[in-house]
Amino acid sequence: GRTLKVMDFGIARAAESARLTRTGRIVGTPAYISPERLKRGFRDLSPAADLYSMGVVLYRTLTGMLPFDEPDVALLFREIMQADPIPPSQVKPGLPAAIDEIVMKLMAKDPNERYASCDEVKRALIRASVLE
Repeated sequence: GRTLKVMDFGIARAAESARLTRTGRIVGTPAYISPERLKRGFRDLSPAADLYSMGVVLYRTLTGMLPFDEPDVALLFREIMQADPIPPSQVKPGLPAAIDEIVMKLMAKDPNERYASCDEVKRALIRASVLE
């Protein structure tokens, strides 16, 4: 019965920021946009697009850096659509392999390869904390 609302806090930055998209279709912080949203805009999006963004937030929380941080937006979008991020444990040694698996699954290019829900992510995180 509780509702979780996720907001793009990057939009709250000054409008002059180079990290804010300016097209009429996509507004947000580019580094957090899912590959399918870049390809299709808002058509046919599923919760998997939000799970991708959750993966970026988790990646940044764990490593202190973005998985893709190209300053040129066009190149950034190409990386998001084509490149695999460096596993978090390679950026921050000591992170458990189970955390790598969770983050990489959240950031899979194919939305069908991601978790089906936030509840699944929660269960995976709980399992990871118990295993490590």
